[in-house]
Amino acid sequence: MGMYSFKLPDIGEGIAEAEIVAWHVAVGDMVEEDAPLADVMTDKATVEMTSPVTGRITRQGGDVGEMIAIGAILVETLNRFMVPAEVQGQTMVVVAGIGIAINTFTALLFMRGRKHDINVRGTENLLQASAAAGVKRFVHGSTIGVYGEMQDLTDETTACNPDNIYGTTKLEGEKKALSYNDQLPVVVI
Repeated sequence: MGMYSFKLPDIGEGIAEAEIVAWHVAVGDMVEEDAPLADVMTDKATVEMTSPVTGRITRQGGDVGEMIAIGAILVETLNRFMVPAEVQGQTMVVVAGIGIAINTFTALLFMRGRKHDINVRGTENLLQASAAAGVKRFVHGSTIGVYGEMQDLTDETTACNPDNIYGTTKLEGEKKALSYNDQLPVVVI
C-alpha cells in the first residue's frame, strides 16, 4: 500500500481550519485502524480524529496549538510492510519454485568451478547496470567471512583474511564494488 496521507476532513460546515489540541500518537508509533490520532478544535467543537488505516506514523501535520487547514495532512503512515497483501497459494508456489531454481543454479556454479560467477561477476554485472541506470547509491552486502576465522574482536580496521572460497569471492566482490566509487557512490555493509 505504501504511504497513506490522512488529510483533515471538513468537520463542520464552513470551517476552514482547526487547532491541534492534543496528539494521541507520536512519529514512529504503530496505530490500528480506528485508533485515536489527535484532538482538533474548531470554533464549534473539539473532535477526536481516528486513523482510517493501520500503519506506522511517519509524520505529524503540526504541533499542539498550531492551526491546520481543512484538507491539509494531519498524519502520514507507512503501511506497505505493516499490512501485507494476501498472497494466493499458487503465487507462493511459483515464487518458491523460482527460489529453488536459483539456489540450484548457484550450487551448480560452485560445484563446476565457476565460483567467481556469483560473488564477483554477479556484483560487477549489478554495478554496471546500476551505473548505467543512474542509481544514486549502491549498497553491497558483504560477509563477515572476509575476515576468515576470528580469534579476537573484529572491526573495520581488522585485516581481511578469508579462509574459504565463499569469503574469498565475497572479498573480491567487495573490492570490485569499491572500485566503482568513481561512477556511483558505493557502501559496503
